Amino acid sequence: MTSKVNIVSIEVLNKQNTKQLLARLKRLLQCCERFEDTDLVGYVDEPDYGQLDYIEYKSTKQWKQAYKDLKTILATREHVKK
Repeated sequence: MTSKVNIVSIEVLNKQNTKQLLARLKRLLQCCERFEDTDLVGYVDEPDYGQLDYIEYKSTKQWKQAYKDLKTILATREHVKK
């Protein structure tokens, strides 16, 4: 089973607190590298990533943009201890 993360705008991310952003980062990092690495290959067709409202694989441009946006915002936030 792959992890799915909703696609949200940078404006929405800016309104979230640091703990919420860190939780999103954790979910993004739990995504599979690529569709071909899953056990879904051969059972379902590879999704059309441009049509989805969620992120599932790190190899997609949506994941890369979400990660970049998140890291940019987190760089301006306070440090949160575990």
